[in-house]
Amino acid sequence: LAEEMTAGSSVATRTLLRTLRMHQDAGAEIALAREVDCQATSFASADYQEGVNAVAEKRKPMFNISEHYHETTEG
Repeated sequence: LAEEMTAGSSVATRTLLRTLRMHQDAGAEIALAREVDCQATSFASADYQEGVNAVAEKRKPMFNISEHYHETTEG
């Protein structure tokens, strides 16, 4: 599982880990607000554009693994 996560977008991994660390009973409204923030962050990233380009070009994406990974491991 860790290998699969590190092969993907570091931006998506970071936002996933932060969301999972949130308190479980934070409530639906807070969870939805968090999801909106995560999507905005992901869509604005270079990794998102690389993913879109890779699909269009029918190739594996080459994500910038180090982008924001430092924040993911510390957050």
